[in-house]
Amino acid sequence: VQSVVTSTGFWVGTSQRDRLFVEVLGEPPFPVARGQEVSFVGTVDPNHEGSLERFAVHGQDAVQLHEQGHHIHVESSALQRG
Repeated sequence: VQSVVTSTGFWVGTSQRDRLFVEVLGEPPFPVARGQEVSFVGTVDPNHEGSLERFAVHGQDAVQLHEQGHHIHVESSALQRG
């Protein structure tokens, strides 16, 4: 986990440029923290109108997410530590 935006939204990847935004559908089974390793099975979904506001991303995060045009949906039950 590179950074946590909200309790249900965070960035994963290997660098600030090489990352994807993850939206957890429902309350995660544990608090997600920066630097933590997580695993999950999810679905890549295109961003929709209002996604950036719903995800509460701002600044460079919002620019990057908008440019990527998609994010990952993960059911809370599919999110695991490690």
